[in-house]
Amino acid sequence: MKKPTNKQIKDSGSEELKTLADERDVFKDMEILASSKGGQILVSNLLKDIIATMETLGNKYTELSHTEFIAYSAGIKEKMDLIRVLTRAEKNREFLDEELAKEFESILTN
Repeated sequence: MKKPTNKQIKDSGSEELKTLADERDVFKDMEILASSKGGQILVSNLLKDIIATMETLGNKYTELSHTEFIAYSAGIKEKMDLIRVLTRAEKNREFLDEELAKEFESILTN
């Protein structure tokens, strides 16, 4: 399947195609960020922050209140989610490219 061009998507009049293309463009931008030096530094620093927080949890788990433990854990999850968004951007963009091609082909055959 050949992926449609932006012009073909626009000309199709399909809101679903336009939505998929917009989502794909967001992942494309995140992919560019992830592969840039700044993106790599960001991921590296987030990983360092996660490790530091885990060390804090490991060293102070007997002293932390329930609320503090939850706050540290939530911070780890937030950082992991950011890393996941950046590191999976290429796969997500590729998936949306495939979905766009399928949907475009479906529109052409109907």
